[in-house]
Amino acid sequence: METNRGRQERREYFALPAPRSLPGFAEWANLVTIVMVIRTTIVNGRETGEVSYFLSSLPAKVKTLAKRIRQHWSIESQLHWVLDVTFTEDASRIRKQHAPQISAALRRLAVSILSRDTSLKDSLRGKRYSASLSTDILERILLSFVEK
Repeated sequence: METNRGRQERREYFALPAPRSLPGFAEWANLVTIVMVIRTTIVNGRETGEVSYFLSSLPAKVKTLAKRIRQHWSIESQLHWVLDVTFTEDASRIRKQHAPQISAALRRLAVSILSRDTSLKDSLRGKRYSASLSTDILERILLSFVEK
């Protein structure tokens, strides 16, 4: 059981070799392993559960796969935090048709552009703000992304 940010979480990992008889096996290049993760979370005394499945080209070694999956979610969580803090993504009111997906893609592109910029020594939020105040800074950030 792991405690973090006021919640308790338990993860159980199960890995098995991917059977060749699995429908679509041939469509997954280098498919070796199927992983199932059962996650139980307790927040304010309320317990919830979730099951996730992963396909991997790695051998069915549970500890290695668990570590890789945790690394993946760590990166996802960091990106979500950046998107929420820098772009207030969670507060977005965009709801119609394909606009939410398009807006999310544009936010992620903006994070990539700002992250790769080395011309300013500032946070992503600071770079974004600076670019909003000066078209010269905006142009420099955009050009540095295209030239790399």
